[in-house]
Amino acid sequence: AGFAGTDATTVIDPAAVQGTDGAICLLADVNPTGVTTCEWAGFRFPGAGTGYVAIDGVQRLALTADYGRTDENPAENGEDAYPYYAGDFGEEGYAPVLRRRDHAPSGYALDRMYNLYAVREGGVAPLTQKQVDSGRPVAQNVFYRDSALHVYNTGYMWLAISKDGGASWRHTILNPQIKRPGETGLLVSPGRGTVIGDGTVVIPFYHFSKEGLCASFIYKKAGEDGWGRSPDLSVPSSESEIVELADGRLRMFYRSRTGFLCYADAFRQEGGYRWGEAVRTGMRVHSDCNLSAIAYSRRSRDGRQVILLSCPSGEEARRDGRIFTFLADADGSMELADTFAVNRGIFQYSCLTEQKDGKIALLYEDGEASITFASFEAAQVAPSVFGEGDGRAQVKPDGKNQ
Repeated sequence: AGFAGTDATTVIDPAAVQGTDGAICLLADVNPTGVTTCEWAGFRFPGAGTGYVAIDGVQRLALTADYGRTDENPAENGEDAYPYYAGDFGEEGYAPVLRRRDHAPSGYALDRMYNLYAVREGGVAPLTQKQVDSGRPVAQNVFYRDSALHVYNTGYMWLAISKDGGASWRHTILNPQIKRPGETGLLVSPGRGTVIGDGTVVIPFYHFSKEGLCASFIYKKAGEDGWGRSPDLSVPSSESEIVELADGRLRMFYRSRTGFLCYADAFRQEGGYRWGEAVRTGMRVHSDCNLSAIAYSRRSRDGRQVILLSCPSGEEARRDGRIFTFLADADGSMELADTFAVNRGIFQYSCLTEQKDGKIALLYEDGEASITFASFEAAQVAPSVFGEGDGRAQVKPDGKNQ
């Protein structure tokens, strides 16, 4: 219940972050018609590969006019299966669709949302198809089954960037930059990314395969356009969020099925990042759900870094939402300072942020199709840190590596 039917193309699980230059990045999963990372109710699992082919040394989005071949990997099946590719976008906002055999125009063009057009003298004309649930005309799109041209049936990472506060957006598919050839589904960790001290934008996501799940993150350095990717975490992990600690390490809190709060630290090294040891703390939470974490701007009275984390705490279900306040020392060790009860009902897919006035804002699902927004004073959430009283409990690893 609650999922789109198999006739649908899905855009799901967005994560947002705003860089130091003001640019808003919004990353989401895009799956072609009938494809998802759950093989149930007629959906197909995404195929391995990026969906791109090398054309004169440049990775190009592969396209086919034969929907019966959309389960064939373009990297393994030549231009007989995928005779077309998307060219470069021009200043007018359209990319020509070109033939692979001679790089000549095919008579089609794409806009930046990958809607399909027919090329006419002096411009382009939109192509339409019937919407699956209403029959009304909608734009053809190469991610739709009934479009004249189609992409390969794999998972795609779609990035939208706005440099004018959301008034306009520039769209890019990141597969050629971050997806490995043998990978199937890539999924964003829904919620928020983060900006670390040097201006690097960091967005967590995870790889979904029939063998399991493993988390990693992508990053873009300030002033650069290209995206890098961390190694995969070596333990079962999926949705996650990341905070930067005072010494520059990135702490990833991630979804697991252990019943405990888990994290791993990424350390910068030449050429990227390396993972430290995965840690399962002795703190019980409902760990089979996403969580949210932020580094609060104010320090504790004794000068330690404050980390806020929200997740369900119910043992058997996604219920009993809590905001946990941790204090981090210079060596990366953490101490639980406060636990704040948000609700006693359904609590899932939460997202924390700090407002300009220092209040702690929280967005969370409190039902199948219901979302609640709440805002709290810092002293309300963490009274022993920003208010009156004390009563801290140590949170230490339980000695078990995952």
